[in-house]
Amino acid sequence: MISKTANKAIILVGEDCQEWICCDSLLPALAQQGIWLAGYSELQHLYQIHLVLPGIDTLLVTVSGQGMVKLADHWQMQHAGDWVWLPSGSLVQYQLTDPDTTTPWQLCWILFYSTKTPALTRYQSGATDQALQLKLLLQFLYNEQQNPKADQSSTLCCQQLRILTQRVRQHTMVAPLEQLRQRLVTSLDKAWTVAEMAESAFLSERQLHRLCLQHWGQTPKHYLQLLRLRHAAMLLTSTSLSIKQIAHQTGFSNPYHFSTVFKAHYQQPPGLYRLQKHPLFIDETQSD
Repeated sequence: MISKTANKAIILVGEDCQEWICCDSLLPALAQQGIWLAGYSELQHLYQIHLVLPGIDTLLVTVSGQGMVKLADHWQMQHAGDWVWLPSGSLVQYQLTDPDTTTPWQLCWILFYSTKTPALTRYQSGATDQALQLKLLLQFLYNEQQNPKADQSSTLCCQQLRILTQRVRQHTMVAPLEQLRQRLVTSLDKAWTVAEMAESAFLSERQLHRLCLQHWGQTPKHYLQLLRLRHAAMLLTSTSLSIKQIAHQTGFSNPYHFSTVFKAHYQQPPGLYRLQKHPLFIDETQSD
């Protein structure tokens, strides 16, 4: 679909794109929360938006994949968890990063009436861990839109949507830290140094230390250890991997060191923790 209007708006949507759109004309509860349109999109091969929306503020939140959004005079890449706020009257311009990729850009977007939102006249961006929850809520709201008798549930859902979008913007993590967290979570077995963590976040070690204390309440080393211990606890309670294998997968030098650190954090050794938390082991102890 191609649309061009007098103000040179451009909307290009390819046949491979799918969008689930909720509007206040079908869901009056949206307007009560100051929302004109809201939706979830899976964008692939051809997608480009270029327009100005007077009186409308735009929030874009990436769930997965990647795209590009123009902020003032520069383009900014959007990855999983990234969000941007485009103020009323500004150019709303975003598009796919690579039209040939087989991975769709999963994007949540909410258009607010600017008269019903806090006055913001500048672009904002950040990262959040609420993207998946926002996607699920929008999908549920879209299904509610199809049911003309779902007034009460749609009202509650729209209220939750407003609360969640506020949480995305007010309780956000600075983008470099969130991107670093995602890299750490996917490579806990790596022998990370603070210097490598800082380089990965494009920060100096001093900046990294300050931001970690400010946003995580932990030094970089302590936060990495906490991620490792949480993942180890999950493996202990959901898999039959040996303690040695779990220690290796979570980046501990040997199972003895792992057991010592785990006991200090959870007040019990890994073996006992598994016996008390893993359903299969619980059944075995009860049958004995």
